[in-house]
Amino acid sequence: MRLTLSLILCLALTTLSPAEAPAKPPLALSFNLPDGQTWTLGAKAVGRPFMVRLVLANESDKPIQIWDPQNSEGSVCPRVILTDQAGKSTTLTPPGIARAAGIPTVWNFKPHDVRAIDIELLRLVDEKTVLPRGQYKIKAGYENTLANDFTFIKGPIFIGKLESEAQTITIIAP
Repeated sequence: MRLTLSLILCLALTTLSPAEAPAKPPLALSFNLPDGQTWTLGAKAVGRPFMVRLVLANESDKPIQIWDPQNSEGSVCPRVILTDQAGKSTTLTPPGIARAAGIPTVWNFKPHDVRAIDIELLRLVDEKTVLPRGQYKIKAGYENTLANDFTFIKGPIFIGKLESEAQTITIIAP
């Protein structure tokens, strides 16, 4: 009886499919800081420019398309997340580009292709944004929720949310 029960249990365990791990996104996101780790920023959006270069890499063996960041659909996808030492997060997103006319455009990533999006943080800070002096964890983000209607662009567009690993920056007063 014990042997039969053990055999049934073993058969049941081998026929059950293991829980599938979440699929790894085909795009990887990282970033670098061409202007270093220190950003001079004062009150009311006065300070020095501070560039963040988002790097998207197609880690799959298939082509991928994303909305062009210089187009209305893709202009709001990249972002930078700053988290202060108290845990308060501030997300800086480029303003949307209004569509005056024309056809949406995309970036085509061949397999293992890499592209960069430069974001100038000083342009994203307005008088209402408060970023006091101190250390911050900084992450790059990319999020698209807008699907392709296949009217002009014939392939699928990447839909999803990506976040990079964090780095540390220091904001100092001018």
